[in-house]
Amino acid sequence: MLKNYLTIAWRNLLKNKLFSSINIIGLALGMAIALLIGLWIADELQFDHYYQHHDRLARVAVLPYIHEDTIYTNLTIQMPLGNELRTKYGKDLKYTSLVAGGGTHIIAAGDQKVSGQAMYAQKDFPEMFSLDMVRGGRDVLKDPTTCMISQSMALAVFGRQDPINKTILIDNGIELKVGGVYKDLPENTTFYEMACIMPWENKANWFNSKDPQGNWYNHCGALFVQVRDNVSMEQAAAGVKEAPTSHIQGYTENATLFALDKLHLYNEFTNGKMSGGRIQTVWLFGIIGVFVLLLACINFMNLSTARRDTQSHWLTAFTTDRTIHQRIFGCIIFVHAAGACPGADFTSLFQWAGGQTHVPSLGQWSFVGASLHVHFPDRSDRRQLSGLLFIGFQADQSA
Repeated sequence: MLKNYLTIAWRNLLKNKLFSSINIIGLALGMAIALLIGLWIADELQFDHYYQHHDRLARVAVLPYIHEDTIYTNLTIQMPLGNELRTKYGKDLKYTSLVAGGGTHIIAAGDQKVSGQAMYAQKDFPEMFSLDMVRGGRDVLKDPTTCMISQSMALAVFGRQDPINKTILIDNGIELKVGGVYKDLPENTTFYEMACIMPWENKANWFNSKDPQGNWYNHCGALFVQVRDNVSMEQAAAGVKEAPTSHIQGYTENATLFALDKLHLYNEFTNGKMSGGRIQTVWLFGIIGVFVLLLACINFMNLSTARRDTQSHWLTAFTTDRTIHQRIFGCIIFVHAAGACPGADFTSLFQWAGGQTHVPSLGQWSFVGASLHVHFPDRSDRRQLSGLLFIGFQADQSA
């Protein structure tokens, strides 16, 4: 039986090459576009999920109350806040790590010089972000003279040689020993371009000097924390709220936590709360992907139906097989109504269609708005309306 079906299908393809090519190519393009959009959405939704404890990681933000009715959100924090959370709020936080100085630096070893991203980070950073070590361990940042580099940076600077305990020079001034090599982070992570992590306690780190460490008004770095397993993100955020308040004079400033695996998508804030951002683009592309796939399927079915009997009455084609063609008619009219004419009343059209095609369910569909009445004096007008519905659908979606 299956062999017979395949034989018939193959003969139809050969008999109607033009129609078959249009059908197959159109459906394939629609499916390919929908698949690509779906893969991009999946990548966006998995942003910063690479880390082993991604659901426990958060970024600290400060909330200055400059005006009584307006709360600003600042993801760049002051350096003393890191020590404040570590010493006074450790019951809710397992790890804390200040990060600063990120940017492009010149990393050199001998005559080999490479440009790459580098930053200062405290000793808990590698454990918090579960860096996958190729050589060395995650605890190397405890030594103020030892750094970590990515696998790609090690290959670029040292080639096939073992980089452990070899010396590199940052910006022709900071001399560090390589203590560990970690696998490059994926692109859908916050630190994917980071090629070198320098120890926070190094004497060349200005951010660890007396001025920034004692200045509660200088916001010049980032602070990441890992919440303990038995504490919710909301509880931890409430616990650190008053951390900077007593150190600020002239205005009120509180602290809060934003879950790191949500911050990429919800990067817009209203009065200290996540209110949207990139997630809106994800939703938009998701709707477009579904719409493109739906359009491709409708085109495929519509062309297949038109090919069977191009000379027959247009509505007769929809009554030859009620199970299939009732759905085709409903899909074309419904999508056209929702996409091309929002707010229009298609009750009359659906009632007329229900009477002509003996599909009572179509007469029950309605949209609020102005009435639409359709009259078909002859066959040419019916064929013209069918084409207008279909072409109008395509034009609205391409716009």
